[in-house]
Amino acid sequence: MASVVDITRATEEDFEILSQIQPEAMDVDLIGRFIFKDLHHLPQSRQFTLAGLYRGSTNPNVRMFKATTKDTHEVVAYAVVRFEDGAEVKEDARASLPPEINPEFCKLIWGGLNERYTKHMGGKKHAVWTTLMVRPAYQRIGIGSALLRWGLLNLQLDDIPVWITTQQRGRSLYLKYGFEDVDKVDIDLSEWAGPYQGFGLHRTSCMVRPSQKALGSET
Repeated sequence: MASVVDITRATEEDFEILSQIQPEAMDVDLIGRFIFKDLHHLPQSRQFTLAGLYRGSTNPNVRMFKATTKDTHEVVAYAVVRFEDGAEVKEDARASLPPEINPEFCKLIWGGLNERYTKHMGGKKHAVWTTLMVRPAYQRIGIGSALLRWGLLNLQLDDIPVWITTQQRGRSLYLKYGFEDVDKVDIDLSEWAGPYQGFGLHRTSCMVRPSQKALGSET
């Protein structure tokens, strides 16, 4: 089914569309209800995503690519990869958080992920797969896999380790393409939503795809 899309580099002309895809794709994840103060957070999430895309476009080490349907030419998915030389490992600090963001919760989850990222990737030349988002109507037909294959091949990611963090519903996809669990960030959402609301433990998985070149030299 992934053959129904073409995968090409994304440009600033695509950013408005891409900023709609990410909030729609993540709307089913409970975590968004806590990152944003407003339960109906999609408009704020789009603006937050759009700002991140423009910020990434100024970084020469960032690569963005998109999946476009062959029949309707609709952009339905995209991915972002950032290359790091290992000299200074620093995850996106998101220093200027907009007022609709819950700063305490974001410090907990993003701060935790940053600590683990530094622990596992410090001093190593590597790539960070920061984003892989597919519109809900186009999920589970192979488009996410197609983006992964395109990025791994065309960005020559076999040569270096690749870091990614993911919600649990995306973890099986990354395992399929050679990513391995290396760490996690667990948050008890009941502490944020209050008792008796039905919220429990939320896990964000930290994964690394080892350098395939290094693996080959060990065999």
